[in-house]
Amino acid sequence: MKIFSLCSLYMSTNIPRPASDSYTIYSKSGCLNCTKAKVLLQNERVATLYVDCDEFLLENKQEFLNQMKTFIGYEYKIFPMIFKNGLFIGGYAKTQEFYEQSKIVANGDF
Repeated sequence: MKIFSLCSLYMSTNIPRPASDSYTIYSKSGCLNCTKAKVLLQNERVATLYVDCDEFLLENKQEFLNQMKTFIGYEYKIFPMIFKNGLFIGGYAKTQEFYEQSKIVANGDF
């Protein structure tokens, strides 16, 4: 499990890019769906990069959102922001749906 804090980052180019070989969760404190997403992927022992965005949001929220827009391909302001292998999935509900579908395909249950 990798966890990054953005508190020491000064420019958006330093925001960790979504991992190309695992899930990436961009989260913030007090976000129930962020916690649910973390628990879902931890329980399944899925490789996940966690990026805590609290400090960066406090320092320069607009710069953070602009960088996320670059990563995602369109404006998205809802937490968590979750990627798989560098591709944007969505928030918790979409990730849960995506993950369940991935399990079905991997098990050949379709």
